Amino acid sequence: MKISVIMPMYNATKTVLYSVDSIVAQTYTDFEVLIVDDCSTDESVRICEEHYKDEPRVKVIRQEKNAGPAAARNRGMELAQGEYITFLDSDDGMLPDTLEKFADAAKKTDADVVHTVGKLIPGVNPTPDDIMSVPREKLMNNVADTDAPDTMTILPDDIGARIDGFLAGKYKGNVWGKMFKTKFLRDNALTFAHLKMSEDTIFSLECLLRAGTYVQIPESLIIYRMVGDSLSRGKKTPAFFAKILDATLGGNVVLQEKLSAIPYVKEHPENIKTILIRVAEAMEGVYIRPAYRIVGREAIESDDGINEVWSRYFGGNAFLMKKTFYDAHDSYPPVPDYFSEVEFGEMFEDKLKSQNKQEG
Repeated sequence: MKISVIMPMYNATKTVLYSVDSIVAQTYTDFEVLIVDDCSTDESVRICEEHYKDEPRVKVIRQEKNAGPAAARNRGMELAQGEYITFLDSDDGMLPDTLEKFADAAKKTDADVVHTVGKLIPGVNPTPDDIMSVPREKLMNNVADTDAPDTMTILPDDIGARIDGFLAGKYKGNVWGKMFKTKFLRDNALTFAHLKMSEDTIFSLECLLRAGTYVQIPESLIIYRMVGDSLSRGKKTPAFFAKILDATLGGNVVLQEKLSAIPYVKEHPENIKTILIRVAEAMEGVYIRPAYRIVGREAIESDDGINEVWSRYFGGNAFLMKKTFYDAHDSYPPVPDYFSEVEFGEMFEDKLKSQNKQEG
């Protein structure tokens, strides 16, 4: 059973070889790695082609134009030859037995989706370029899904129960740490929406609500870089705020369209509003509120790019929507910026100490 690992890449010279090497070093060997370059302007393509010229399982694919990670993942899915597809970002890594555990669960259950329950976060500051070099005792096990199972578990076929689980935080929207049957994706025409953020949440939710056999395994297998230079971790500037505001509002439109096409949701349209609220709350807590705190209302209100986003979605009602939004965010208590190197270090140091104490 071949597994296709799709890796979107853009200007990743510092980290990509470590990420790909973590795949090449897997105990499960029947795989291909599709590195889809999104028109990098650095040496990423050259170093990948040179480093893996004698590794036939690693292929470098060049996009014709820069179009973002969603388009890169879609291109990879078009070209994938594996029976299953999984994803890894070009600055993250996977434990050596990740694909073996994925494959074992898929073979036992014939799953459409295999879903791990968490991630491993390097508890060092700053995180090294070689994320795989962080000692095991310095990796914090962040079980993101609430009420994660103790053993491999097949979700109920009841889509209403799956929606309830999603609303309760049981099934996170990341695509890394999940593996998808290629036939399932193609039969249902499942692709990533052309958004710069939140496209992975929409894709994962669609898969959750359309899959036949959906399996959770109680493993944290992906080593995830909390801080860095990715789109979602950008410096908190007005331009970043414009991007996340656009992603939130645009994602809301796309998600509503995709939910409306799912048979169960068509019959139970009351679920749409609750799902939209849940996704918006996630964007709020992780991105919007930290960025609003750091950038500040004055800079946000005066930025032409942010004002253009409001006008594009709300037209003549933009002024009222902006005022309501800004007044509300002025009154909210502060939340931490999970992607700030300083705040990350402060936040996880105690948690890592507590974890190591429990494991010891």
